Order: sequence, then C-alpha cells, then structure tokens
Amino acid sequence: MKRKMLGVSIMIILIMGCEKDYISKDPMIKTGDFTIVSPIEINIRGEIISHGSQIYQGVGFSVFYNYYCSTEPNPTKYDEHLSWGLQSPNLGEFICPLYFQSENTKYYIRSYLLIATETQNGTYLEEEVYGDEISFTTSAFHSCGDISYGGKTYKTVVIGEQCWMKENLSLETENSNCYDDDPVNCETYGRLYDWNSMMNGSQGSELVPSGVQGICPDGWHIPSYGEWRILVAHVEGDVNKMKESGYKHWYYYYNFKANNRSGFTALPGGGKSSSYYGLHEAAKFWTSSKDVTFVGLYDEIRYLPYSEKEYSFSVRCVKDK
Repeated sequence: MKRKMLGVSIMIILIMGCEKDYISKDPMIKTGDFTIVSPIEINIRGEIISHGSQIYQGVGFSVFYNYYCSTEPNPTKYDEHLSWGLQSPNLGEFICPLYFQSENTKYYIRSYLLIATETQNGTYLEEEVYGDEISFTTSAFHSCGDISYGGKTYKTVVIGEQCWMKENLSLETENSNCYDDDPVNCETYGRLYDWNSMMNGSQGSELVPSGVQGICPDGWHIPSYGEWRILVAHVEGDVNKMKESGYKHWYYYYNFKANNRSGFTALPGGGKSSSYYGLHEAAKFWTSSKDVTFVGLYDEIRYLPYSEKEYSFSVRCVKDK
C-alpha cells in the first residue's frame, strides 16, 4: 500500500546560554491533547519536558521541535511538512495548529524534538526523540451532494448560504486548455477557459445570483462578482480560509498560512495569456461580471477588471437557489 505522509513542522533556531538545572539526561517531549477547530484542523498541545544533559557540554544549543503526521502509524521526520510557525524554545507547554488535507481520514500524530548542541570547535552534536503517538480522524465539510457532469464527478461544499463546486471545472470545450497542454494538470487543476467560452454565448451579468449558466451543469451557474464577494465576506476576507492547506500543490511561500477552514479548497491552477504562467502560485477564477471579471487568490484576495477576455483562467460553479 502506498504510504501517504503528512506533517506539520515548527522550527526555532536560537543560541542560548546553558541552564543551571535539567530534568533528564535525554531530551524529552510530550504529545498533548487537542481541540477541534474545523473538520480538517486541530489545535494540539505539546510539552518540552527536558532539553537533555548534552547542552551543558557545549557553548550553546538550538531547538527544533514539531509535529509529524501520517495516515499510517509511527510518523517520522521524513513526512511531508504542512505549515510552519514559531514558538518559544523554553521548557514547558506550547500549542500548535495542525491542518490536514483529506476529509474522513485517520491521521497518526507524534511530537518530535531535536537538540543541536554547539561544541567549542563550532560543530554540532544532535539528539532527537519522539513523543507519544495519538490519532485524529478528520470529518467532512457540509455538502449539497456530488455532481456528475461531463464524465467527471465533482465534490461540493456549503459555505454560508451558498453551495460551491469544491473542484475546478474540467469540462472540455472549444478554447479551453490544460496547463502546459498536459492532461495530468487537467486532472488536478481543471481546465483553463477564456471568458467567452465560459459564458457560452451569454452576456455579462452583475446580478446575485448571476443567472448565467454558461458551461456549468443544469441547476448551477457562473458566479458574479457579487456572489464572490458574499463568499469572501463569509470567510472574513481571509484568503487562507479558502486555499487548500499544505504544499502538495501550492509553493510554500504562497501557502504557509493556508488552513482551508471554509472547505473551498482553492487550487493554484495558474492562467494562460500568450503562454502559461502561475501554476502552484495562484488560483485565478473568472466571474460573470463585465467590470470585475477576475478573482485571484494569492497571499491575498484580489479583484481585477480584465479587458483581455482571451486570457484563460479556472472556473468554479455555484448552485442555483
């Protein structure tokens, strides 16, 4: 069975003077309890019990501690990192947010502590230890049911009073493309459409709801700028609540704060002008509106008028009321 590994890492590198007292000869860390924040997010406690006795043999020490997670028991430091943060390296408790990518999935979690002691000659001696293992099973976001359309089944998510496709549309139409003309990218990020192809002969609409079916399935429509604004208001303008967490699809720099708390699961499918650009960096979506035609999710939410409607971006459909 293929091993799926997910992890969360917190790093602190500080040079400190030696302490007077210690509890144990070996470093010790404890995996604590957790509280549930969303179906795929928890806040978990940990405790650094001891830095170990090795630190007294050097001129300073660095502390590296984190949580690693996996869908199989006994996660290790080789698991994929999902997010970074900073905490105090002092002995005692700390709290860390953990974000998971998959719903209805059991994850195994262990804390980890690495002590690197600097010696007189400038080299480092390292000691590492794991804490106890616990598990957490993610749950599902509220859905309005899967949709089968154009040979593919799409997940959905209810956010406020709206129901959105949880995936980018991947219906093959004239003037639509896979990023870099690679069908594998269509499987993950959906297709890229120019504005006119997406509208499928309809005129622009500023209404809420837009009333423009475009290339969406029956009972669904292309969201207007106003409908995007309703979604953004529900997540309090926080782009991190809309983007898929982790670095499986996003570059670290653009996604280290993402938590996908809304379940929208925005993917960075990039765009196309005279060439392809922005894969792994930005999620770009058309609207049905003539004036504000484009919504971009970067490290912030951007609304832009695009007169170049021959550009190609991703499409999400929203359900009719």
